[in-house]
Amino acid sequence: MPTRRAVLVAALAVTVGGCRLGSREAAGRRSREDRDAAVRARTVAAERALLTAYDAVLATHPDPGGRLARLREDHAAHLAALGAVVSHSPSPGGMSAPPFPHLLSLERRAAADRVTDCLAASDPDLARLLASVAACEAAHAATVLAADRRRTGA
Repeated sequence: MPTRRAVLVAALAVTVGGCRLGSREAAGRRSREDRDAAVRARTVAAERALLTAYDAVLATHPDPGGRLARLREDHAAHLAALGAVVSHSPSPGGMSAPPFPHLLSLERRAAADRVTDCLAASDPDLARLLASVAACEAAHAATVLAADRRRTGA
């Protein structure tokens, strides 16, 4: 028959083991939440940068047909979907880079970054949202490229 001391030691071992398991699970959950928060913050920063770039181009270049304004609104919608506050960016002075190649580069980079972020996200809903944003930004790149070709006659 086990002694009272053996029973207490066994009970203590089970309790401590359960606490360690619970703390590892909590740490893993916090780690995933932290990673998702970082991915979300990175995406929000990128979307704000894109809004600023579109605002600068729209303030200094004509937008026949309103294509660029619609792309800008898509980025505002991305921010809203991410839970960020959307505001109109102050119009910066002129841009040093040509507008269309600059926007094209930003959109292509954003699309690639969102794919990377999608793969890093642990929350399935966030991953789906980022995949949608990546697809939208890839479409934006194609739209900006087509607009630039029409503008330059290439």
